[in-house]
Amino acid sequence: MLVGEKGKVVSLDIYPELLEKTRHNIMKNHADLLNSGIIETRNADGWFGASDEAPFDAIHVGAGAENMPRALVEQLKPGARMVIPVGPEYLYQNLKCVDKDEENKVSIRNITECRFVPLQHVS
Repeated sequence: MLVGEKGKVVSLDIYPELLEKTRHNIMKNHADLLNSGIIETRNADGWFGASDEAPFDAIHVGAGAENMPRALVEQLKPGARMVIPVGPEYLYQNLKCVDKDEENKVSIRNITECRFVPLQHVS
């Protein structure tokens, strides 16, 4: 398992119906991961992350942010990495790799061009 026996995955989505599909799909083959709390799903604004569970070893963002969400960068543990698409809505974005070193210095590099749906805010 990618997160190990003591790891945890926190999955955020702004849309409750997508969270329900996520839970349903996980339950098909890995109900134990949900039932044990190794995977937790939350109806939440992805721009703000899950500060109550931070810091994180890794963050993957599956929707395009118009700019770099500062809260997510702050939630990275020293030595951690985030992969996030950044750029204008419905145009080409850059898939970025954000690394935080052991001294909390952040470096960002472009991986490739991409197109993702927009990262939504809670209204």
